[in-house]
Amino acid sequence: MKRVSIFIATAMLSGMFLASCGGGESPKEVKEVEAEASVDDMMGDEAPTGAMETAVDVGASIVGWTGSMVGVYDHTGTINILEGMISMENGTLSGGSFTIDMNSITPLDENYGEDNPKEKLVGHLGSADFFDIAANPTSNFVMTGMDLEAGTISGDLTVKGVTNAETLTDVTLDKETATATANLVFNRQTYGVSYASTMKDMVLSDDITLNITLKLAM
Repeated sequence: MKRVSIFIATAMLSGMFLASCGGGESPKEVKEVEAEASVDDMMGDEAPTGAMETAVDVGASIVGWTGSMVGVYDHTGTINILEGMISMENGTLSGGSFTIDMNSITPLDENYGEDNPKEKLVGHLGSADFFDIAANPTSNFVMTGMDLEAGTISGDLTVKGVTNAETLTDVTLDKETATATANLVFNRQTYGVSYASTMKDMVLSDDITLNITLKLAM
């Protein structure tokens, strides 16, 4: 599998959005000045002191995924965010996390047939060879740091019960809709997501790309 776009626009990304600068700038312009941003810039009110948390609107957020058969075709689809939260401290992003419902994997591409239906792919992805969803029904990401100038957020990704440090990149912010997006590329092998058969596993790309979009519950 190669790209798993996860409209996981994460709780962290949303938190980053809250920290973005106000005004009429485009998302690109906002990204360039977001290091100086605060909640009052975003919401138009005085930034609160102390700690606060904001939930993610899971109904308006989504995770897209893409998996690749090397040199053949891609599979694409969606997966749902189960819950998410961002934390602010004195108007500054201080933490956040989001959880993905692995049972909600839904293929959307057309690369299927009678002998290779969408249900077969979902079964493969949920098997013990891959995400072992019966034993690991959720995956999550917990923010550990951020670089607003570079548009990145670092954190711990847990998949199939295995946790590794990963980085969200290409962060974009839209303060008008309270939505944030980002990408995450990780190696599935480091999470034990692979076929027991070496021959079968060789035809799949090791990289999985998560394209994340989160909307805050305003």
